[in-house]
Amino acid sequence: MKFILLNQPDMRINVAIANSHQIFRLGLIKWIESAKDINVVLECSNGKELLQQIDEHLELDVLLLDMQMSGIGGLNCCETIKKKRPDISIIILSHLSGTYFLKYAIHLKLHGYFTKDSESVDLLKAIRQYDDGGFHYEKKLKNKIEKINDHIKKNPNEDISRFDFSKRELEIIYLTAIELKSKEIGSKLNISPRTVEGHKNNLIKKTNCKSFLGVILIAMELRLISLYGEFDFLNL
Repeated sequence: MKFILLNQPDMRINVAIANSHQIFRLGLIKWIESAKDINVVLECSNGKELLQQIDEHLELDVLLLDMQMSGIGGLNCCETIKKKRPDISIIILSHLSGTYFLKYAIHLKLHGYFTKDSESVDLLKAIRQYDDGGFHYEKKLKNKIEKINDHIKKNPNEDISRFDFSKRELEIIYLTAIELKSKEIGSKLNISPRTVEGHKNNLIKKTNCKSFLGVILIAMELRLISLYGEFDFLNL
């Protein structure tokens, strides 16, 4: 005798994808949906769109989020979603893997962190274990994350949610971001090129970045600078 189950609940894992690169996003959707137990229910190209739509999808289990999106960046989206929808497991999927971003992901108790060239089997495993309370990551990030966890244990009261950039530091970050050289920056700020380089080196150490590009990305992600308009403190 054959039995037919009526109104069987959909047991698939419901996923949202937020990524500004359309080709990558569409390819990711196709790949994820090839797994029969995972269903993409929402896709967004920017942070504003994501925050506007996420409350309409109460069925969401997992969010795959890019760090770099236009408008509202990945970190700001994480903060908002963790407050509004703590039921959603957030996995970062980004080409950015600097120490600051990893540390912040751990600080926010996200579900995982993967780069865009990570092994697909590791990402699928993280998605399928979305409710295990762990922090999943690809193998090549292991050493960085172990060092971060050791640092956090030794410095439990450290506030990593924001960097305390001075006005002068923000000026140098902004002017470097618009491709001015140290000599040009020094001329604008009435300081020597050597002093400019000193500030840059200190900022790299302060943020634990590999290069000054990482410093610029952090400042942009935290919305401390914008390339679309100078801030009032830049009297240039």
